[in-house]
Amino acid sequence: MAQVNLTNHFLIAMPNMVDPYFARTLTLICEHSDQGALGVVVNRPIEMTLGALFERLSLRLESQILVNEPVYFGGPVQTDRGFVLHQPPGTWQSTLSVHDKIGLTTSKDILEAVGQGGGPGRILVTLGYSGWAAGQLENEIKQNAWLTVEAKDAIIFDTPADERARVNQAAVAPSKVSGHTILAFDFGSRWIGVAVGDTETRLANPLGVFQAAGGERRMEEIGALVREWRPAHLVVGLPLAMDGSEHDMTRRARRFARQLESRFRLPVELADERLTSASARETLRERGRGGREHKQDVHALSAKIILQSYLDESPRR
Repeated sequence: MAQVNLTNHFLIAMPNMVDPYFARTLTLICEHSDQGALGVVVNRPIEMTLGALFERLSLRLESQILVNEPVYFGGPVQTDRGFVLHQPPGTWQSTLSVHDKIGLTTSKDILEAVGQGGGPGRILVTLGYSGWAAGQLENEIKQNAWLTVEAKDAIIFDTPADERARVNQAAVAPSKVSGHTILAFDFGSRWIGVAVGDTETRLANPLGVFQAAGGERRMEEIGALVREWRPAHLVVGLPLAMDGSEHDMTRRARRFARQLESRFRLPVELADERLTSASARETLRERGRGGREHKQDVHALSAKIILQSYLDESPRR
């Protein structure tokens, strides 16, 4: 996978996330480079208020509005240290610029200013942060641990904490109309896998499968996906023989692609999918999920592999 900068993106924990630190979390990536990544969880309040934190730090907090605001679990690293996500960035002793309107500050001067009634207009305070070594986050995304979407300031500062825990759809919604979304399909005789990706982040995520049979019902299910994600175009995997020749499944996939193009009036591109199913099966075996009962998973993961290869090989748009 090509290197991608996920600074100022949300990580949404996928349902298969079992790490207790990150299950059902929404994490803002504050810095990402080839050296690793740093972020803070923004939807997990702890049993501590800002009033209690300021008291612990021997600081006065004049605002009666802020005194009952929660402190958040930012991640499992340095949980005894405070991190202040704030807008606007301002000028503080130790601030990491997330983007031109948000900063992450670790120095005490910002809390002193907030306590005296000054400081940034909007803040979110965490104890601890989340960190990834070089390549670690990219590997977790490849393993389908995270869904990535562009971060939205309003979700961080204006959305109630309990709603941020259910922010998957709210966070994804803006990207669905960005003109960069692609849906990809792995066409099989019994199941059709589907994945979604974005030409900006250049990352693909599996969405699931639906039955290949069914005619109009199948198209209605696809139509629901198209309405939900509003893709700029579609990609259909083309099953070819190893020598590049075509066979019955190839012709059926081409026919399926023509049906999509006619029905939804969207550009449809064909992508060589040789060896994707084998790669998907091997990945599932490595995860301990091989066997006949996981044939549906193979198609969903194959769709992701098809789309990821397409994104990796396509020029930036």
